[in-house]
Amino acid sequence: MLPIKKIYIDSRYSVAGSTSSNFSIQLDKNYYFPQGSVFYVDSVVIPTSYYMVQNGRSENFYFAIGNTSSSLTIQKVSLTEGNYKSDTLVAALIAKINAYLPGSVTGTFDTELNSISIQIVNAGISLYIPSDADLIKFHGASMPLNTINPILRNFKSQTSYTKTSPFVVDYLDLFPIRNLYIHSNIGNNKTIHVNGQCSIIKQIPINAPYNSLVVDHTLLGSDYIECGGQSLSLLNFRLTNVFNEEIDLNGNHWSFNLLFAKVQPE
Repeated sequence: MLPIKKIYIDSRYSVAGSTSSNFSIQLDKNYYFPQGSVFYVDSVVIPTSYYMVQNGRSENFYFAIGNTSSSLTIQKVSLTEGNYKSDTLVAALIAKINAYLPGSVTGTFDTELNSISIQIVNAGISLYIPSDADLIKFHGASMPLNTINPILRNFKSQTSYTKTSPFVVDYLDLFPIRNLYIHSNIGNNKTIHVNGQCSIIKQIPINAPYNSLVVDHTLLGSDYIECGGQSLSLLNFRLTNVFNEEIDLNGNHWSFNLLFAKVQPE
């Protein structure tokens, strides 16, 4: 006999000191689950209230611009967090570059293709936008870089751009978060992610646009986590992206259910 059939989890009811992406739930007492007990994660509802460009994750823009024959100095600026389209993103990048060297660049965009281009205005001027690898290898930067490079899909090494060779992004990655992951202290840690994480109890595909709700009811008979022999009292949960970075929901909350059952030994 199972002590509980279902637990309704909502980050609103977390213990003091929690955040919506890293919280604990205190049950009314200690519940022991006998051998053969398993649980499923169901009825997940998560607001897509995180930002494409978010402080502490993807706000930094590194560049260098100036006379081609001179040694260029890397500049680090921060974009305002929020959700961008191709036109507003290229405008933000142009504004940052021109604030350092007025009138040096212009930009074009294609909202249908999610593409942008940054053009040098005058010959003899070059623009350098280092990749994350170059920032670490050649410019002494260290992790976490929190750059916008993944959104720009800027992975080229030591590339400079000129009037005749503009910086072009064929397709911006305006939805860099493709899946969310629920981690917990419940279960026997028999799951593993390729990044080494062993605490994931559910992967949630992002199937909704920004400022909407992700709703996941996927429930397969074999998609359970074993919890036999465990006593549950204080439940811990984290919500992360693929890089194990906690997701900032900007003050919003999320919920899901834990369904408990017993299975036959394999």
